[in-house]
This record gives sequence, structure tokens and C-alpha cells, in this order.
Amino acid sequence: MAYQSLFFDLDHTLWDYDKSARETLRELYDGYQLQDKVAFNVEALQEKFFEVNYQLWADYNIGKIDSEYLRTQRFVRIFEELGADKSLIPANFTYEYVNGCPQKPNVIDGAVELLDHLQDRFSLHIITNGFEDVQHVKLEKSGLRKYFDEVVTSERAGGKKPGKEIFEFALKVSKAQQKQSLMIGDNIQTDILGAKGVGIGQVYYNPEKVAHQEELTFEISHLSELKSIL
Repeated sequence: MAYQSLFFDLDHTLWDYDKSARETLRELYDGYQLQDKVAFNVEALQEKFFEVNYQLWADYNIGKIDSEYLRTQRFVRIFEELGADKSLIPANFTYEYVNGCPQKPNVIDGAVELLDHLQDRFSLHIITNGFEDVQHVKLEKSGLRKYFDEVVTSERAGGKKPGKEIFEFALKVSKAQQKQSLMIGDNIQTDILGAKGVGIGQVYYNPEKVAHQEELTFEISHLSELKSIL
């Protein structure tokens, strides 16, 4: 198959969400001197963040909650589950996290080298459930924006992965043919099965080599492996 168009997920696939979140949370914990106000340490804050954030994003992806709830209730849940009253959350904590984290330039190992290799050979695009305002900042600050023609967010498309609407919108605005396209992402439900559902080829980026029973087009554990596929 002669693939021509490549669609990438952003968070956890190209932009290092976990590293950026950890750095931002440590800066906020230290900056607000939370060690003097709460019983939990920064490591506990980081781990609880990923636990709660994963749950909330899963709910957001299926339409159970909206973006406002995710943003406003995330740290309320985190602090309360860590045994701290929500009144101890600094007034600008959520704002500074939401605005600070996307400023981080961290990318997944091998991402820049891969995109340098691909940019003159393929049409490259982003499909992301992340928020419009936030995702563009990540792309700019990380230096990734220059590689992509179309950046399709769920807000722009009017639908979220794994729904067919966002993939069909991405194909339309990029003028790509589904049989000549590949979706590369780390989430087997939203990225991979979503793409499969509309006839787009899939590359499951699975660095942890999580076991599954799905029949997929391709699977890789490091981004550099995509070069040998293409």
C-alpha cells in the first residue's frame, strides 16, 4: 500500500504529556510551598494527578463530562482524594497548570527525528481530542507545528475520537484518501479503533507493549520503527 497521508495523535504520541505534567506540578508545588500546607508530597500529587486525569479524560472522550468540568474539578478531586480540603487549592493553581503545562517543549523520544524523515515524503496532520487553545500552544512551544499541514482538534471537527466525525472531517480538510492514510496513536480505543472504524490504516504506538486482542494494521513500541513500515 502506497500511503500518502499520515495522521498523528499529539499527547503521549509526539508531545510528552507525562513529563510536562510532572514538571509543571513540581513547579507549582514548590512555588506555592505546598509542603507547608498539605500532608502529601509532590510525588503523591503527581501520581494522583495521572490517576484522576486519566479517569476524567476517559469520561470526556465518551461525552460523560464536558471540558469545563474536566478543568474545574480535576484538582478538587485530586486534593480531596489525597486527604486535603479543596480550600487548600491555591486560587490560581488550576489556571497556572492549564496555561503552564502546554508551554513545555518536551517531546517523545524519536519524534523529531521521525518527523524530519517523513516531512518531505508524506502529508502530515494531527488529530487530537485535546482542547483547541491548548494543543496549538503545545505544537508551537515544542517546535512540532512546522511539520503539520492540518491540526484537527475535536472542537474544530465537532466530534471526538473514536467517533467517525472527526476522522471524516480530517480526511476532508486534508484532501486525503482513507485507503492511502495511516493514523498513528497511543490510545487503542480512541486513535486506533476509531481510525479502523472508518477504514483508515492504523499504527498502534504501544511503548509499554500492552497486551490486546485487536487485529491492527501495524504496531510499534518506538517511533523510529515507523520508518521501516513506510
